[in-house]
Amino acid sequence: MWFYEHSDGPSVDGVISVTPTVVERLLEITGPIDLTEQYGLVIDSNNFWQTVQVISEQTNLAKTNPAAVANLPAPVAGKPKKIIGDLLAKILEVLPTKLNKDNLLKIMTIFEENMAEKQILLYFTDPVAQAEVAGNNWGGEIKDTPKDYLLVVNTNIAGQKSDRLISENITVNSAVSTDGTIINTVEIKRTHNGVKREILTGVRNVDWLRVYVPVGSELLFAGGFQPPDPKYLTDRPDATMESDPLLKEENAAAIDPESGTKIYRENGKTVFANWAMVDPGQTTTIILKYRLPFNFLTTPVNDSWLKRLSNWLNSEANELISYSLLVQKQPGAKPSTFSARLTLPDNLKIFWRYPENLSGLHGWEINDHLNADKYWSILTTKK
Repeated sequence: MWFYEHSDGPSVDGVISVTPTVVERLLEITGPIDLTEQYGLVIDSNNFWQTVQVISEQTNLAKTNPAAVANLPAPVAGKPKKIIGDLLAKILEVLPTKLNKDNLLKIMTIFEENMAEKQILLYFTDPVAQAEVAGNNWGGEIKDTPKDYLLVVNTNIAGQKSDRLISENITVNSAVSTDGTIINTVEIKRTHNGVKREILTGVRNVDWLRVYVPVGSELLFAGGFQPPDPKYLTDRPDATMESDPLLKEENAAAIDPESGTKIYRENGKTVFANWAMVDPGQTTTIILKYRLPFNFLTTPVNDSWLKRLSNWLNSEANELISYSLLVQKQPGAKPSTFSARLTLPDNLKIFWRYPENLSGLHGWEINDHLNADKYWSILTTKK
């Protein structure tokens, strides 16, 4: 909202952000959109991404790959992404004409899936409207949770548009010792499925990777990171620039001496941040091992309704001990594959699981698709 208003736009009461993924899926409903008059192009769901990205990057590509932009109209001065706004306007014009019984269901499904995947995010200054957004998990905020938490955030720095061809697999192994200490080992495997020297995607993916975990977590090991050549990291702000207070914690981060990983607090979480790079056709694996800030055995359930339930169902049992994991999906990112294993000591047994199909005899075994925020929980008792 701030940038919009300071870029000669009017003040607004809210923002609806939409990723290219949403546009691609809407083009499957509308069919081809004719932009011949403005751009000499017809855009459909198959050529949308490549065409729009090439036009948006036309000025840069003209220097490095003139052949790629030889047949395109001259870019609009100062507005390289104007085509996106023009295309959306046309889609909104055509979409109502496509409404019928079958397409209405498809459109509803597209919006429902994209809201869950955080390909569409909403924000309103009106507190009632924003409360509705937050209640439906449409706002993208980092959430509070009393137990385990994970959010993996990838930020492409000078990697052109290679994120589109990156597939990511996240694995979490949580081991609970007999004294209740919990050690997490997170493995993040990133594979670049591009072909070297392909336009926009056939370059090294340079990623500033941030992993958000429960606040107070202690880093034990970090490996697999690779920083860019130092000559690319020498730019410094000039004397006229002001320091943003939102970056205060990150600028004061501790540095792990062995891996160079930054460790700081943000939005009520501990953050581990470092560089991860992968070339076309290659895979890189990042490993983080850390101790959680709470003890499994000394955090019994104190909710009154759970106490009553426990007394009613299992009056002679030990007090119930809860454990849960909330994994949030990065807004706007492609879904990752996700797996997790929780290993409990032999003196604990599981009393209840959420969801009901959560498997694992001595903890849990999770294999999922991280296309939305995901949550798992158990209640345990001592044998």
